[in-house]
Amino acid sequence: MNRQEIEELATKLAPVLDGFTAAIAEDRPVYLVRPDGASLVVHRVWKRPERVKIIAGYPDGGAGYGLPCREITAAVARGPERIAADIRRRLLPAYERDLAIVRERMTETAVADAQRARFGGRLRRLIPAAHVVDEVGD
Repeated sequence: MNRQEIEELATKLAPVLDGFTAAIAEDRPVYLVRPDGASLVVHRVWKRPERVKIIAGYPDGGAGYGLPCREITAAVARGPERIAADIRRRLLPAYERDLAIVRERMTETAVADAQRARFGGRLRRLIPAAHVVDEVGD
């Protein structure tokens, strides 16, 4: 499959995957995205033009806090409806569980960051000559 075929497939998959829309930008991979931050990357399979790979992504753009990479491959000839059914059955259940973990960890991180910022502000008020440094060196 070439880039244009991947884009066409994503455009056909999006309407049959509840809540997902195709996000196509020339300088990025082809994505299926949801408003809640869930994303699925649609790739061709190297040296297997008859297959497509769907890789789950996380809202923070990272590797999902060490959670396993979730992906499936599917035969393009099966068509968008059957590929979407495969995604719903084989990929989304585990991905949704991992996505909930990532969201929880992102919330915990945001709370910890806010606490550190408040603590740094208090220290700065108590020690006027001090300055705040965002990164700690080794």
